[in-house]
Amino acid sequence: QFFDGTTALNTGSNVLSSLAASGSSNSFVLDNTITIGKGTVKTLGLKCNVSSGVTGGTFVWSTSNSASTWTATGVVSGGGITETFGNVTGGTMTAGTGSVTLAVDASSPSYAVVAGGTTGVTLGVIKLRATNESLTLNKLGLNLAVGSSCGANSGSSGNCSANLQQVYIYDGATLVGTVTFTGTATAATSTLSTPVTLARVTYKILTLKGDLANIGTSFSGGAGNLVAVDPQGAETSGLSSGTTINAAGATTGVAGVRLFKSYPTLALDTLPSTGAADG
Repeated sequence: QFFDGTTALNTGSNVLSSLAASGSSNSFVLDNTITIGKGTVKTLGLKCNVSSGVTGGTFVWSTSNSASTWTATGVVSGGGITETFGNVTGGTMTAGTGSVTLAVDASSPSYAVVAGGTTGVTLGVIKLRATNESLTLNKLGLNLAVGSSCGANSGSSGNCSANLQQVYIYDGATLVGTVTFTGTATAATSTLSTPVTLARVTYKILTLKGDLANIGTSFSGGAGNLVAVDPQGAETSGLSSGTTINAAGATTGVAGVRLFKSYPTLALDTLPSTGAADG
């Protein structure tokens, strides 16, 4: 369809539902005539729908520079107008299936020490980016650090998940999903409670927060253990194509937090203005 701003110029039966083969001409019949004022410029937009089945390729629309394919008359004189053609080739449009990337964002917090039993601790910040079409994020997979990074005193038999009770996924201030690591599993997937839209060629930032286990008798947390949760994968669906599109993430990259029952803090105190204080 041709558009004058947001107004469609060919509607109903005048909309081309099928196109001629590449290299052949397509004729557009407008619903109403367009008046171009003397000494002015009229800009028209040409828009089309791209089939969801397109997996790749380029599209270029060009203007026919043959006067026989155009019909224009003077508003006052009624006489025929002979057109003069300038640049006749439009821009190249590249089509392809949607894709998504998943990684740890640069704003993810640095390594920190955290007391057991602390809730809502920021564990990491991740970013997703959709290309070719906007996507809906349906599932997010996370990976929990294992082995030596988890520590030998990890709750029951070195089980990493014993240090972490719950993981929360936030889109800004909105909670969109949770993840729970159970048993000896080091991977877990969240089916989001609130769908997250990934706008095309725009980064979506999600924050991972967690509740840490207590340390002590009858508690599962292990003193000195590192808790690190990394993005492992994502499942999305195309808003236009409806196709399921997956992404693999980085299994490392989050600095993590180290769990202790308690820890001291040190800060510089304010000296009195009259001199150093004893002690």
